[in-house]
Amino acid sequence: KAVAFVSDSAGSRQIFIRLLAGGPPLQITRDAGAHLEPRWSQDSASLIYYTPPPEGGSQGTLWEVSALGGPPRRLASSLSGADVGHDGKRLTYFRLGDGQMQLVAADRDGSILHVVMQAPVSFSYRNPRWSPGDKAIAFLHSRENWADDVYVVRSAGGIPKQISDDNTLMSGLAWPNDGSHILYSSARGSTVLYLPTMHLWKISAEGGQAEQITFGEAGDE
Repeated sequence: KAVAFVSDSAGSRQIFIRLLAGGPPLQITRDAGAHLEPRWSQDSASLIYYTPPPEGGSQGTLWEVSALGGPPRRLASSLSGADVGHDGKRLTYFRLGDGQMQLVAADRDGSILHVVMQAPVSFSYRNPRWSPGDKAIAFLHSRENWADDVYVVRSAGGIPKQISDDNTLMSGLAWPNDGSHILYSSARGSTVLYLPTMHLWKISAEGGQAEQITFGEAGDE
């Protein structure tokens, strides 16, 4: 019944929510810094969000805040935003650990950590998303600058599988409720090198041929 989003209308990037029924947006975060990637808890009572590190820092921070606003609660150090499991009890996110980039599954309060996969620190790993049933986690990984693809790994652990072959700038991804495929935004096919036009695509969760689902001059993310 509501959408959470990021806006810099208050001077810095802050989290807002807006009821689909209408009315003005409600500003949720108000402290200094940029706050990004809001994700709803399963009961819609709170939001998990990510604050990047200060200049020179290596890791940012995950926070939880009431959907009505108020003081946030620190959850964990992280390299990315988190996603809340469908059971409402677990988070998945990327972090630095033992000199490696780690995708972890952790209890909601950041304790009882399970390392799902780890890899040498390289270009971007981001947007982890639980599958329906929480048996797998999809994420974006860039092998070099602006060369993203979608990967899926079993949440119990294992070797991630690359399921897309876009090798270009991507932004965001989501599973539908049946878990059959993954939706993502990609600059695939764009002829503009800087700030290319992005559109929505979908691909089977097992990989294969991607299908473009939005078109036109306006971009979709």
